[in-house]
Amino acid sequence: MREIFLVIVVSAALTTSQNDAPPDPFGGNTTAAFAGPLVESWQTVRGELAGDHALLSACVDSTKATCAEARTLWKIINDAKQEHDSLTVMRHVNRAINLSIVPFEPSEWLTALDAMNGAADCKGYATAKYFALREAGIPGDRLRLVIVHQRGHVENHMVTAAWNDGTWLILDNGTLVLLPDIETRYTPLFVLDDDGVRRYIPAASTS
Repeated sequence: MREIFLVIVVSAALTTSQNDAPPDPFGGNTTAAFAGPLVESWQTVRGELAGDHALLSACVDSTKATCAEARTLWKIINDAKQEHDSLTVMRHVNRAINLSIVPFEPSEWLTALDAMNGAADCKGYATAKYFALREAGIPGDRLRLVIVHQRGHVENHMVTAAWNDGTWLILDNGTLVLLPDIETRYTPLFVLDDDGVRRYIPAASTS
């Protein structure tokens, strides 16, 4: 009887945990994308982020010149860990990474450590923040990378979204201010996380 009770309790806890996972940013109206260049690129970058994690650990106490970017990113992460709440962690990471990377014209998708080398486009900023927040202790199901479009701009843009107190906050290399997703002027196109890539379904297609 005791074993049955424990099974019921564990099952309930798992169900609650799954139900507590937040929807995707910007309304969460997405559908999975299983193939295509973006899916392949994200799979590659996710693998490289695992390598960044290993290199970060190896470089913490190293004085090698090749570890300079890793030590810079490690300091940002370590300082963030000293904060007392997740919102302050997010603000710290957004500001520190925005001020650590020089904006560059659209280029290849850099990993977190490569972006910290000094110059990157929005993909590098967003990926570095995604990585840093994970390393600082923000759960993966509370983080997203979002490809968005802003009216009047030719190129699409990438931002990091972080879930805090029931709201998705947008970490953007264009500002030090964290704005709720619904207060931005962005139209979401794709969302990326540990589960893969999902595309947003236009509102007109949902009827």
